[in-house]
Amino acid sequence: MTTKITLTNIDSTGDYSELVDAAYNTANAASSYANAAFAQANNSTDTWVRSAANSASSYANSGFSQANTATTNAATADQRAVTSGAYANAAFAAANSSTTVDGIDAVGFRNIPINSQNTAYTTVLADSGKVIFHPETDANTRTFTIPANSTVAYPNGTAITFINMSASNVTITLAADTMYSSPDGSTGSKILMQYGSATALKMTPTSWLISGSGLAAIVITQRVIFGYGSAGGPGLSMTNLVLALFLLMLLVSVLLDIVQLLQVMVVIKLYLDMVRLVVVHCQ
Repeated sequence: MTTKITLTNIDSTGDYSELVDAAYNTANAASSYANAAFAQANNSTDTWVRSAANSASSYANSGFSQANTATTNAATADQRAVTSGAYANAAFAAANSSTTVDGIDAVGFRNIPINSQNTAYTTVLADSGKVIFHPETDANTRTFTIPANSTVAYPNGTAITFINMSASNVTITLAADTMYSSPDGSTGSKILMQYGSATALKMTPTSWLISGSGLAAIVITQRVIFGYGSAGGPGLSMTNLVLALFLLMLLVSVLLDIVQLLQVMVVIKLYLDMVRLVVVHCQ
């Protein structure tokens, strides 16, 4: 009786250990059949039959031994493959989550990702190292806000770039914390004009420095009457006040000239009166 190994006995997964197991089982069966044949042939009085049976039994036992060794080796290799895969997966997970250049700072992007926004937008932690982009197709003024450290704790050294391609300005503001402007050190929200580009860099947990092109400070027009008043209140604008002060100074200067002229005229009159008195006295 003969048992054959065919590919139909093996799963489509291609697990080589199944093939080795099938070979082992076949060799074991062959060894059993050979040993049974040897036992029967050994009872024969024919020397050649007994010798042939003995040789067949030896070959069968040898094949069984080799198949058994192959099974053991396959099991060991399979276990090592599983272990190696586990180590490889663990190493990949560790490298993927904490890859660094200097052992401290996480590796960033090879190029700068762009986050396009055509509505009012508050940045998130994932915007670190990115560009917040205002497209030219959005004709509305927008406000882009960096949240306070208490809301989103960006690491120190975080950089966020803002670009405005629209004809409508973008206001860049920092909620609660302080944003300094380079190089004058002024604080407060900034206006980013068309084609402007500015980068905000976090220096401390509560302070940022912003610099770039197309940046302007927000100017609040004050309406006043002989001094500073509330925004939008009644009175003159700051520009008109300066003009009024200039005209007032000019008027004062003219008045001073008139006073000086009057003083000269008074002196001349006094001189003429003295001449008249002298003439009268001489007569």
